[in-house]
Amino acid sequence: MRLHVLHHFLPVCLLLGLAATACEEPVDFDAVEVQRELVVISNFTSDRALQVVVTKTRSVFETAEEYPYVANANVDLYLDDGTFMESLEFNQPKTEQGFAYYTTKDFTPQPNEVYLLKVSAPGYASVTARSQVPAPIELSGLAMRDFVSQPLAVSEELELSYELQVDFDDPDQEKNYYHINLVQELQEYNVVEGDTTLIGLTHEPLLFDPRQNTKERVAHLGGGILIQDEAFNGTSFNFNLPVRFAYNPQRFRLGQLIVELRVVSEEYYLYFTSLSRQHAAKGEPLSEPVLVFNNVKGGQGVFAGYSGSRDSLMLGR
Repeated sequence: MRLHVLHHFLPVCLLLGLAATACEEPVDFDAVEVQRELVVISNFTSDRALQVVVTKTRSVFETAEEYPYVANANVDLYLDDGTFMESLEFNQPKTEQGFAYYTTKDFTPQPNEVYLLKVSAPGYASVTARSQVPAPIELSGLAMRDFVSQPLAVSEELELSYELQVDFDDPDQEKNYYHINLVQELQEYNVVEGDTTLIGLTHEPLLFDPRQNTKERVAHLGGGILIQDEAFNGTSFNFNLPVRFAYNPQRFRLGQLIVELRVVSEEYYLYFTSLSRQHAAKGEPLSEPVLVFNNVKGGQGVFAGYSGSRDSLMLGR
């Protein structure tokens, strides 16, 4: 999970007031009070502990913190009808590269159950958010065609290109959202006196070109494709993905291609499509601004459920 810190700016009226008095006397910025908000990030699934990252917004006058965690929050989980489930415990990072989060200990979410999250902390307004884990859908088939492997002219890498067909049955009479996530397994090796030894295993997410985004299909900034079922509702769906991937065969052998079909909540879909479109628009001065979806009432962030099923295949087979 990646943490996206959201910044809170002064209201326009306050900025205008500061500009009007700037020529009369210096402004004491330390005396300016800015209302800060809680930022809550949680993407959760069934049969795993629910984890929640709680941070805070910052004003433009505050010194940047690498990880502005809120460690003294009360994070409580309820069913949508108000039934209390559990108070989450704070988990302190064990290394500098780790991150702090709140987690359930005795509870795991279940499919098709709506959950209510309540978060409060001294000095902040309390926030709430709702979401659920959709029922999982199994992949019904994977197929690969038009597989091509060719060396790149400017490096020792090989570029692989192929079309991947992903099959599954979309339920009818309801709107569904999906994240098709592809991860390539790479086996690192070395050769000593003619003997090949495996020394490690890595997993590379496959990224797609956001310039090919459509209304129904968006390249996820972390890998894979986000889609909605508006065009194929209630059908046996065959989704074709054109894939390009480069690797160094002098260091790695190809392992499995892992395909995960995530059935995601509407909150998950709206958050990551907006975040991915915003990320793709960076560096494009003529692109329209994209507002990142937020379902945390009283604060910022996202609380979103998903379910997943997996299958795999070997490339070129």
